[in-house]
Amino acid sequence: MTDLVIDYPLSTDLLKTVAQPEATHGWFCKLLPDMHGRSAGIRIDTGSQFRVDLPSDPLGEPGDVRLRVRSAGATVPGGRPIETPPLVSGTRCVALVAAEKRNTVDGAVRVRPVTDEEMAAWATGLLARHGIDVEDLAWSAARGYGVRGERRVRFTVRDLSFVVADVAADAAKKVLANGIGRGRAYGLGMVVPVAAASVLAGAHA
Repeated sequence: MTDLVIDYPLSTDLLKTVAQPEATHGWFCKLLPDMHGRSAGIRIDTGSQFRVDLPSDPLGEPGDVRLRVRSAGATVPGGRPIETPPLVSGTRCVALVAAEKRNTVDGAVRVRPVTDEEMAAWATGLLARHGIDVEDLAWSAARGYGVRGERRVRFTVRDLSFVVADVAADAAKKVLANGIGRGRAYGLGMVVPVAAASVLAGAHA
């Protein structure tokens, strides 16, 4: 499997962009082919996922904002191909996920962060729903993605690190193609197989 990686020099404007889910989504979609209005959802139509890493993030690069793209039907200008390990038993993976629980109370949807005490069961369940049994699971501290406010997109996110204990080939293919969890339009949920034994500093398990 090949992902495309682009490193952008750190700048105030770019940091402000990638701090906001809506702005990040718009920035990424502008890198995809211009369909001149033909596509109602260019990211979905091209089968594209992405994630953004700051220098201190698990797949980050010092001095840069790193964009990783995985697409079935689009190339990104300046993208450097990177081969990643297959998603099979024994593979270490990382993912940035929206670590939130949603409940409907009196017809209203309530969202709250997953607590530290709930993380092991919640993350194991999330991955199991996508056909992945895991071991050596770890997670980062929770942090906000987006600014609180009415009609603003905001998530509580955590980095996950895990080793695949078991996964069927068709499930692995779907996970790599589609990602996991909520917020995929905003750069969340991409599962990235990595070679490193551990990529989360100060992780919980």
